Amino acid sequence: MLVTNKVHRMTWPHSVIIQFDAVKPDTMVETEWYAPYNMLLQHVFKYEDGFAVHPQYSLFESWECIDFTTIYIVERNRHPVFVLEIKPHPNLIDQSRHIGVDVQIHQHFDKLRHHLVIPRLHTISVMGTMFATYKLDKVSRRMTPEEIESTDEEIIQDLVPQSWWKYNILALAGEAKFLEIVKDVKGMALNI
Repeated sequence: MLVTNKVHRMTWPHSVIIQFDAVKPDTMVETEWYAPYNMLLQHVFKYEDGFAVHPQYSLFESWECIDFTTIYIVERNRHPVFVLEIKPHPNLIDQSRHIGVDVQIHQHFDKLRHHLVIPRLHTISVMGTMFATYKLDKVSRRMTPEEIESTDEEIIQDLVPQSWWKYNILALAGEAKFLEIVKDVKGMALNI
């Protein structure tokens, strides 16, 4: 299957597009995605507005493997307001990887929930240029999509489908969804 970064683009600046174009879309090297997403986050969450983008490295352990993962936590006034987790595109095809990503995101929510001063924490899970959206509501403590409680792998695979990663950050609909989330985050964060 041929994978390409060439899609109909909206308004991302040329400097951001160049970073994405420099990455082979089917690369298994996660670090190659760091520069494009770091630049994108710096573009939408500007330091002039008091935002800071922090890469965080965490160890995720499961019965299957040990995985070091990098997430970007966007903060304002030292409070988390947005999270982005990166995995290479081939993870999108391997359904068992969806499970690990989902578990990792819910673990991040558990670690960050006590530090929230905004009503909602949005998280984007990216696999290459495709992304899924997650949200933690501070008051209700509800996470969407909800945390999977089954241990039956077949059930879990059905509950964490590839279709969750339905937005392409470089496509019109993906950019619009991403910017909708950024707008919500800024609306909450500019008050802290």
